[in-house]
Amino acid sequence: MASVEDAREQFAAEMVAACRGKVSVMEAMRMAGFTEEERNRSLERRVLRKSKTVTVTMGSSVQPNALERTPPPTTVVVANTATTNGSQLTTMSSAASATTATTDTDADTIRTRSRSSSISEMPSLESACEQAAKKLKLDKPEKTGRRTAIQKANDDAAKERKRKGEAEAYKIATKLVAHNKKLPADHAEKKAANQIVRDVNKRLGTNINKSSVNRMLWMVPTFPS
Repeated sequence: MASVEDAREQFAAEMVAACRGKVSVMEAMRMAGFTEEERNRSLERRVLRKSKTVTVTMGSSVQPNALERTPPPTTVVVANTATTNGSQLTTMSSAASATTATTDTDADTIRTRSRSSSISEMPSLESACEQAAKKLKLDKPEKTGRRTAIQKANDDAAKERKRKGEAEAYKIATKLVAHNKKLPADHAEKKAANQIVRDVNKRLGTNINKSSVNRMLWMVPTFPS
């Protein structure tokens, strides 16, 4: 059971490292199979610490500090008893070292199989990140393509029409304001300059302003009849 929990912790840590911040620690633990009762702050901190030691390369994760260091086999020197002729022989026995190495190898094989069987039931890091990104709506916006020649020509034509429309609106408003200033205060057609500018903008669909119209008044000394 301990190996299964370790495998789930390792998977959650690898998912956090592979997703590069797109998936939280708690979300990764949930995808790794931890229930609400099993998840806690202590376990979350442990998974976070493990994720900081994981290096992601080509879609897989490697722990640089977690490489298995297998100790070299120990050679046991056994001093045999003297032979019948009285000569003493010292032999090198490797039986003990071979037995020790075999035991360690079997234990490593059991741990590896247990971890592989646990992780095989979990989704891959890539699919988990993709599912989390879709759930959290983390998809990147598509890049806008370059405008075609026809679109650019249409945009330029629209800008030119707008420029000419505003120029015509300034011309009309300036003439009307200049003529309006010459009317007596009690004249029926007397209007405020702001009202004239608003009327011109409404009819032509432009957005000219009164200040610019007032600056152009010197260009219209008289209103043509």
